[in-house]
Amino acid sequence: MILKAVILSLVLVAVSGDSEVPPDELPDVTGDQVATVVWNYFSQQNTNAKEEEEQKSELTQQIKTLFCNQRFARIINKPYTCDVKELVTFAVSLYHRLTKDSDKLKEENRKELEELRARMLPHAQNVSQSITDSVRALQGYLFVYPIMIKDIVQRQRWLMRVQTVASTNPKERLFLKYLDNLQSLVTSVIDKIQKQNRKDTGILEVMQITYIMELREKLNRSVDELRLSLAPFAQDVQDKLDHQLEGLSFQMRKRADQLQANISAGYQELWPRLKVLIEDTRETLSGDMEDSPKALDELHERLDQQLEEFQHTLALYVEPFGNGMVQLVKQFGQKLGPNPGDGEDYLIFLEMDLKDKVRSFFNRIQKETHDKRLALQNQDKNLALLEQAGSPAP
Repeated sequence: MILKAVILSLVLVAVSGDSEVPPDELPDVTGDQVATVVWNYFSQQNTNAKEEEEQKSELTQQIKTLFCNQRFARIINKPYTCDVKELVTFAVSLYHRLTKDSDKLKEENRKELEELRARMLPHAQNVSQSITDSVRALQGYLFVYPIMIKDIVQRQRWLMRVQTVASTNPKERLFLKYLDNLQSLVTSVIDKIQKQNRKDTGILEVMQITYIMELREKLNRSVDELRLSLAPFAQDVQDKLDHQLEGLSFQMRKRADQLQANISAGYQELWPRLKVLIEDTRETLSGDMEDSPKALDELHERLDQQLEEFQHTLALYVEPFGNGMVQLVKQFGQKLGPNPGDGEDYLIFLEMDLKDKVRSFFNRIQKETHDKRLALQNQDKNLALLEQAGSPAP
């Protein structure tokens, strides 16, 4: 997938601060993000023991925090764009309603799996082969991803070297010794390094997000291929197979989303650390310009070390993610076999249902809020035109 130009341009604007983007063109908090916050809250221990008003208060704070922490919301100083109280009331009521029916959902899921296994067992060898082929294909997809992540960070390390090497090569060192306005030159170099590092960090984060998008497509493709391979053995129960595969796909997307969240959080923590190193170098040079080449050398080494450590941190997220994806497919195959185990699979569908309804509700009220804002803006414009038309000519 080619990096989307619109997203990239927004990041370039955001990290450079050279121009302004209209607020309505900036990405906002998504319904998926809100739904995830809602589910994660109710998944916490002791949540059910709390009073409903206490649940509403805590959930309200978590959703507001989501809005306030959203990258582009911070830039335009727009903490949230919908009626959070209305959203929370709906979410709490929905959760209590769904959990009341959880026993029914559990029984329906058990019966569905029993019927599906009954159809699959006569073809157990073929089903097992389909699962094995799916795991092999999935491993092929996932093998590439850590390499992509490594390449992203390696690229940033290279870009940082390009920014500093021009100010630390032997010819430049000699030039620095005889330059009258040494303070201005070194300050300019530091400014360029800081600006470029900020921009590169933002761009590379978007590249990583784009790779996640590609990975999601490949995960969807692996589920579609598994569906096609199992379809011949699911006569008369294709709808039940589709439902269970929907649960598998949901779990894959959920883990991919978590991976993206972890890595994006890492990038957001990386830039402040790099900035501190750059500012420390600036402060050091403000007191002793004679050591500027040495200080710039040390700055590059420290920046590179931070990126190397960051790369090792990403591996701690990426490798378990790949193993987890493979394990999900294997567990799915086990559910269709003679020894399915006693899993709590129905909780997957409970989560799917809650998230889907919260997402739909959020998208609706967000659209209503947007439409009201546009109507008010148009009303203000019309009033301004009327006032202008009614004013006497000078």
